Amino acid sequence: MAPRVRSGVGWLQMFFNCPVVCPESFEAGAVGAALQAMWCYLRQKEGNVSISSLTDQFIALDETTRTEPDASNASRYADIYQHYLRLNNTIRPLF
Repeated sequence: MAPRVRSGVGWLQMFFNCPVVCPESFEAGAVGAALQAMWCYLRQKEGNVSISSLTDQFIALDETTRTEPDASNASRYADIYQHYLRLNNTIRPLF
């Protein structure tokens, strides 16, 4: 079986400059939606329920995927992102 690639890790590191650990589930979007629905239901039914209490119970992290950001790239990404924002504002009237 071919290895499954986890998308988004690089983007998270670029924009948030923080460590990233992927969930064990490759269906993270569906699990997140179900968790959000469960949280809303329980808050309505039982009152003050924290989402972290649910994630602690139902989300398992794959520590083998833990990656640390390269601090030397953080300022470079920040500069590139600011350049992108300026360009985006410049061409916005064209669309």
